Amino acid sequence: MDKAIFLDRDGTLVELVQNPITGSLEPPRTPDKIKFFDYAVEFMQQAQKNYKLYIISNQPDLAKRKQTLKQILAIRDRFKEMIEENGINITRYYYCYHHPEGTHPKYSKVCQCRKPAPGFIFYAREQDNLDLEHSWIVGDRLTDLECGKNAGIHGIRVGHGITLKMAYKIIMGDV
Repeated sequence: MDKAIFLDRDGTLVELVQNPITGSLEPPRTPDKIKFFDYAVEFMQQAQKNYKLYIISNQPDLAKRKQTLKQILAIRDRFKEMIEENGINITRYYYCYHHPEGTHPKYSKVCQCRKPAPGFIFYAREQDNLDLEHSWIVGDRLTDLECGKNAGIHGIRVGHGITLKMAYKIIMGDV
């Protein structure tokens, strides 16, 4: 059985972008705005030597009608290109487009894939025979940690004084 690291995308690997109108930080809304955080590439390049890597990301903008599917897929595809350009192997990408308070009829619902629900982690375990006891989730929100807890895996919340470099050291037992 393989060990895994489940990585959140926006706010964990990819920098958030300031909305010029509201001033709030949001996920990138165009492919040209995608920028990796410091150490994100190195984290993944090193971690893939010992762990299978997965992207697990809530993407509610479709359900909330803030973006079209075409826009969301363009960002997803550019992110994947950037991953591949850096020699990183992501085993699977899991994106949840649902939101319980959305307005799009197809994507506005409660589901088992939206974090903190552990649906994608359990699906990955079944698909790839993963050892969840020795697996991790790394994200920037409490819902990421709750997802990990709900799946029975270890979790690290980056930001708030914890960098990706520190997270890597914790996972590798160097702390």
